[in-house]
Amino acid sequence: MSFPAELEPETDLIKEFWRLKKGSKGETAWKLLTGELLKIRSKHGSTVMREQLELAINGKWQGITLKNYETFSAPKGNAPRQQEQGPPQPRRGVPNPNAWVPPTAAELGLE
Repeated sequence: MSFPAELEPETDLIKEFWRLKKGSKGETAWKLLTGELLKIRSKHGSTVMREQLELAINGKWQGITLKNYETFSAPKGNAPRQQEQGPPQPRRGVPNPNAWVPPTAAELGLE
């Protein structure tokens, strides 16, 4: 089975993963692995691809897929931000130095 040219720098990691991986090791599995690694590399870069290979080796995964990376490992861009969760709730007995205080009548020039 041959390595696509784009994966040559990671030959050692790929061989190590292939040696340790569980499950099928036929030609179809090889094509799936190399295809998925190329997809990860293309979409997320070589560093992410190497990280996935290292995690797969350490975790003895059966395979590596772009879908699994994006589902379980990729940083989530849609994580709720603090301000979308509402203002922090004040703790009892602790004054909030940032609390808004309405202006007095004197400050508004009404007195």
